[in-house]
Amino acid sequence: MNLKGVAVVCCLVFAFVLCAQPCFGQSQVKEMLHRRLEPLETQADSMHLILSKISADYDVPLGFEAATQGEEPILSVMIQGRLLQDVLDDIVKKDPRYEWQIVDGVINVRPKSQRDGLLANVLETRVDVFEIKRDSRLFQVKREILELPHVRALLEQEKVAYGPDVKLGGEFAKFGQDFSLNVSNVTVREILNRIIRNSDVKYWVVNRYGKNKEYFVMNF
Repeated sequence: MNLKGVAVVCCLVFAFVLCAQPCFGQSQVKEMLHRRLEPLETQADSMHLILSKISADYDVPLGFEAATQGEEPILSVMIQGRLLQDVLDDIVKKDPRYEWQIVDGVINVRPKSQRDGLLANVLETRVDVFEIKRDSRLFQVKREILELPHVRALLEQEKVAYGPDVKLGGEFAKFGQDFSLNVSNVTVREILNRIIRNSDVKYWVVNRYGKNKEYFVMNF
């Protein structure tokens, strides 16, 4: 084969690699949404609790941006061999403040409208470089995200304090035996989504609480 032929083959291989990666990601998402879940009835008094339970029980990567307006209904969801996609549709139907979508290959649940400005701005904060070293603990990574200059400035501007940890998985838990992350030019949401997509930790939540919503919480 001459040099021109070799160049053509190399270009085709490169193009195939570029196309294959997103297609593989899409197939993984489709497979996840079409998982048939075991029979279970789950009742919880908040969207956060029901999503964190589904994530933990079925190893589903879920990110949750809480609504800070409107009433919080008690949710009861019956899972009778249903598809994950149908269960998610049922959940947001029962609390119509929310919608779910696939973002960065994981499920994100967030308010349809009237998003809390601070939560939205923190999640969309762009980060030049962020690294998670192998054997990092949950509390270390949360602290590093909250200490990012733009994130810290947003909290200070709104006079919001970082609230007590919910301790979903234990402050000293690791993200996995070999998990590490090194990314650039990403948003905080992308960082959180990559963590739950690729590590042993499968859930993140951001919320505000207090009489005047004066406390901010980010947790895994």
